[in-house]
Amino acid sequence: LGVITSLHTRAMLGIAAWRQRVSATLRRLQPCARMMETVLYAAFCALLSTVVSLSDSCTKKGESGLQYVTFNCDEGEYNTVASLLVATSHSSVKLLFSGINAGEISAGSSILAFITYFALNVGLSGLPVPGGAFTATMLLGGLFGRSVGELCRDIGLVSTVSGVYAIVGSAAMLCGFKQMTLASVL
Repeated sequence: LGVITSLHTRAMLGIAAWRQRVSATLRRLQPCARMMETVLYAAFCALLSTVVSLSDSCTKKGESGLQYVTFNCDEGEYNTVASLLVATSHSSVKLLFSGINAGEISAGSSILAFITYFALNVGLSGLPVPGGAFTATMLLGGLFGRSVGELCRDIGLVSTVSGVYAIVGSAAMLCGFKQMTLASVL
């Protein structure tokens, strides 16, 4: 996960530097160019999240009683990727960290959401909007950790709850991003 954190940070710095160079060349069109860029990126984020969520299949609601997003599914079903991407990052982290929803979030859905959120989060850097990196980093680590936990559970390597892996993944991603020790994060 350390390599992924490093790639994430370097990509964010690269995008932010690129945006500064482009903004300098479009100085005479400011602030309209920045506002248009922000609106277009928001539309792109909504479109990509919707398309990726539509690519996931519907799952019957489990016994956990947790709040999932129905999105394009029938009553009594939910869309896992939409529950992780379209909902707030706070509610997504709650789903990932939960110890009572084993098997309700598949490894494939977690990886798909991870790749999408990673790309969208990197693209956000340098825009004139508040896009805190702390919760985003927690969510990215949780998505990756949950997918590893589910994958290990599916192939029979472990019997623990995948939420534990999400917490460890989240902590590891925060350690790499904030350059802190694991003991201080946990």
